[in-house]
Amino acid sequence: MLFGISLFAHFAGLSLWIGALLFSTIVFILVKSHVNGTNEIRELAQRIARIAMRISHLGAFLVLISGVYMILDLNIKDKPFWLSIMEKGGGSVIIISIILTGIVGSRTIRRMSNLEDRSVKISGFVRSSALSLVLIAAVLFIVSMKY
Repeated sequence: MLFGISLFAHFAGLSLWIGALLFSTIVFILVKSHVNGTNEIRELAQRIARIAMRISHLGAFLVLISGVYMILDLNIKDKPFWLSIMEKGGGSVIIISIILTGIVGSRTIRRMSNLEDRSVKISGFVRSSALSLVLIAAVLFIVSMKY
């Protein structure tokens, strides 16, 4: 019963994590040239970045906690390759993603909040989100090859 709840939390967290990163990446690619325009667009971009970071970090944390619980619950001594990649690679990707998007995202938000600065670059935030998505896809690809 608890394993099923943990598996649900794992998939829900993965959906939140990927969805928030993908949404913020696509939105910021589309508004990249307009973010230095009016203050309303900057405020909207700032809100989107804050909300996307909160949701993606919450999802990543859910994936990490539920994944650790499920691996400990399995109690397997000789883990197969896919489980080892999911455990080590997935955990590393989660930590890297949280740290990278957190640092770059907070810098971008801080720069956008300075209304006098008209040269805000959001490409770092887009790159960090896209890199996180590529790393997540790599782990998902390796894990899905178990069948």
